[in-house]
Amino acid sequence: VTTPPFHIGPHSVPDAGRLFLVDSLPKFTKNSNAPVLRLFTQHAVNFMKVAYMPPIMDIGPYPQYIQFILSVTSHLGLTVPGICFNITVMPVDNQPPQVITNPLTVDEGGECVLGPEYLQLSDI
Repeated sequence: VTTPPFHIGPHSVPDAGRLFLVDSLPKFTKNSNAPVLRLFTQHAVNFMKVAYMPPIMDIGPYPQYIQFILSVTSHLGLTVPGICFNITVMPVDNQPPQVITNPLTVDEGGECVLGPEYLQLSDI
């Protein structure tokens, strides 16, 4: 991998995800501690050991367009540089957060605790 994953397009978040070796994680879930994979073999690809982990944080309502650049070297030492690999990360749910409010009355100069009975926010 000559250039790790990076964003292209207008809607992007700082984290573009990472390539990792499946065997490096005890559980196949997003893990910010997963070692970044920079070198792998055709054997690892054939046995589905190379994976892409999308950004750790929610990407928002828009698809993210990611690229990484790699070079392929044969067993004879011949190299093909600059192979561009494209990835589209789709949002799981592109729904806006929900806000539920109930009326609250406070006397002038008074105080009131703003609890869940007055304000509820959710982002599923």
